Amino acid sequence: MNSGSCVDLTLQLTDTYGTESASYGAGTASSCTTGATDAPSCTPPGQVTISGGSIRCSGGTTTLTASGANSYLWNTGATTPSIVVGIGTYSVTATDAVNCTSTASFTVSSSSG
Repeated sequence: MNSGSCVDLTLQLTDTYGTESASYGAGTASSCTTGATDAPSCTPPGQVTISGGSIRCSGGTTTLTASGANSYLWNTGATTPSIVVGIGTYSVTATDAVNCTSTASFTVSSSSG
């Protein structure tokens, strides 16, 4: 049994979906305070998808479009949901409303025909 005092206690849980923690204050039993702070939980984590096509002509371009999040950062530096690209591999990191991130990549190749 506690004899009238409190101790500082911080609990933290980290998993693949994010971090959550709770902190409990210090003082005498009559003045102990509790303050919980919860980090956003990414359960399940957001899933960004990329749609696009192949390029038929040398020097051609196609549009890649990412969806499933609130903001996007492409490996090209673009921050829009859609980008116009040539042949190559492109990746996007997407962030949702609670600051959870996911990454996807897409390879644009040439098609014959």
